[in-house]
Amino acid sequence: MNARGVELMAALRSITRTLLGSSGVGFYVPIGQDLVQINAVNGCANELNELMDAVRGLARTLPGTIGIGFHGFATCDLVQLTAATDADVYVLGRVLDLDVYEIRIGAGAGRGRWWLHAASREGQGDWIDLAGPHHEGTPPRYERADAAPR
Repeated sequence: MNARGVELMAALRSITRTLLGSSGVGFYVPIGQDLVQINAVNGCANELNELMDAVRGLARTLPGTIGIGFHGFATCDLVQLTAATDADVYVLGRVLDLDVYEIRIGAGAGRGRWWLHAASREGQGDWIDLAGPHHEGTPPRYERADAAPR
């Protein structure tokens, strides 16, 4: 993960903890959809709406991103990104300097589907997980997913 990835992680951590509190929080926001504003009775609707607006603004700076999630844990944090196309997985992977590319094959309810996946190397504390769109059928055969055409 490069400086851009670290910046993304820090911004999401700051937004989340400022608006929602301590670690142990998580969310996922679809970027391209106009979601109805949250109207909560518990008094945190404004904070949640601010959070979604801030996250959408941040995600729009990442090419091809259609969804972004953040999960704060006691020892590390996870950013989950969804890319619009397989090509966007590679573009975002380069922007964020992700170094693990693979083709994932679904099991259970996802059986018969595959998608391109990229991530920062595990064991580096905070990490970024990036998934492309799901495809039906048999995945292309490459020696390694990172050797696939880009």
